[in-house]
Amino acid sequence: MVMTVLGQLNKQTSDIYDTAAWRLVVETHLNWLRTQRESDVVVVPPYLAYKYEGDLYGALTELRIPTHMHWTIMRVNGLYTPNDFRGEEAITLYVPTRETFQELAQVALTTQKKIT
Repeated sequence: MVMTVLGQLNKQTSDIYDTAAWRLVVETHLNWLRTQRESDVVVVPPYLAYKYEGDLYGALTELRIPTHMHWTIMRVNGLYTPNDFRGEEAITLYVPTRETFQELAQVALTTQKKIT
């Protein structure tokens, strides 16, 4: 089966979210990510916050946020581990847009050195 260039690009961008290059790009762009006006604001209902106290990834999964976005959302919201998520009354999370994720993925892909 022949894979198209777009198919290869989509495969690369979906794989990029689990790499050290992705984490480096996110960490170096945290201030920029936190000031993006386009970011979505997700309000975590109190019952869900209590249910998933100490488990940010569980709450994000229940909110139907794709898994590849979890770590980045955690960092954008000032958390260092999923355990830092506290079951407080009113919790709002800033979620970068999919376009922002795609832009950063392109940056991460271009910073990787590949020998082929």
